[in-house]
Amino acid sequence: MGKLLFWIVAIVVIWSVLTLIRISQRKQERAQADAEAGRRSGAPGTGGRAGGKNRGAGARVPERIVACAHCGVYLPYSDAVRGRGSDSGDYCCVEHRDAVRR
Repeated sequence: MGKLLFWIVAIVVIWSVLTLIRISQRKQERAQADAEAGRRSGAPGTGGRAGGKNRGAGARVPERIVACAHCGVYLPYSDAVRGRGSDSGDYCCVEHRDAVRR
């Protein structure tokens, strides 16, 4: 009975170790693929490596964030309202843009 228990424990331990090794290898392969994709895309500021969790070849580049010149709230550049004329700041809404001009 003791030998049977020993072999069962040994098999479970060996299976667990092999599973952990397999998981580690998959993570390394993903990291290498991400780094290679980052080098190929030449994304600025990445230094040749992918800058996020599991970024694939089709990953989008993060959008620039700007602060409202009136209240200081942060928002994506595509959502910002641009200032007019000599007032060239970015604003969170038209009201804040117009409040600065008054």
